[in-house]
Amino acid sequence: ALERAFLQAWTDAGGAPFDIRDAAPVGTTAARVVVHRGLRDAYTVEAYLALIDTAQSHVYAVNGFPLLLEIQHALLRALRRGVRVRTIFGNLTPKHGDTPFEGPWAAARTAATSLVHSRMDAIVAEGGECYELVVPNQPAWDPAVGDVRPHVHAKTMSADGRVCAVGSANLD
Repeated sequence: ALERAFLQAWTDAGGAPFDIRDAAPVGTTAARVVVHRGLRDAYTVEAYLALIDTAQSHVYAVNGFPLLLEIQHALLRALRRGVRVRTIFGNLTPKHGDTPFEGPWAAARTAATSLVHSRMDAIVAEGGECYELVVPNQPAWDPAVGDVRPHVHAKTMSADGRVCAVGSANLD
């Protein structure tokens, strides 16, 4: 399914088609491919909402992008029904110590970082656990580097240890 999704995107972008050989199933873990076509669909948002809304014990999420209000509200609903919610997020404006990244889109990245952090406030207020990824200054580093607050580009969500979404879908 991943190869077919890639082939479709490849040929849509003008690439030459190629053959795909079907592989025999291996293992016992069930997997489903949810193809997200950018702003043209909401399949991944719906998949995330389904994971959150069916969770019974916990939801763990890692994502560096602003949470849609629909996702934030789903996490708040989960907290209110007793589900443990834990998130890890970073900074869309990476920092070394107190010095932000000054590259392209620095102002937009700073605004997006503020949005991510503000969306976490409501989750914390309801008892959720939200963690900013910080890499402490290492002994081998120049002390001037300080702690590193990186951009987090990972995208994962786990519900109850039974379902896990891994991929390139952002929560925005």
